[in-house]
Amino acid sequence: MNKTLTKQEAKDLTIKVWKELSEDGTLSKKDMISPELYEKIEHFNRECPLCELFNEKLTNPYKDWDTCCNDCPLKEAGEQCFSEGDIFSLWSDADCSVEEREGHAQALLNIVEEWGF
Repeated sequence: MNKTLTKQEAKDLTIKVWKELSEDGTLSKKDMISPELYEKIEHFNRECPLCELFNEKLTNPYKDWDTCCNDCPLKEAGEQCFSEGDIFSLWSDADCSVEEREGHAQALLNIVEEWGF
């Protein structure tokens, strides 16, 4: 776990990112969000505060993906990032419509907003 980023900071940043993405379905990549916000996440693993905080593969590349990121609210909600059919992959799918992309971003945002750690 990243010791320089708190759970509250990760949650707050993630909410800001996904709020922007949920409000504009034409934004299909994180680097398309406002430059001020992107500057805060661009150095994180996968440009994600949650990955930066919870992805144990950063410190242990031999860690099994099934046991990696166990405390992440997305994983706790049954999502496996970068797996076919998970919310993030559905959002990033180039074939989805603007409305679908907004809906997927909103679903991800809802999970993070409900995270009570």
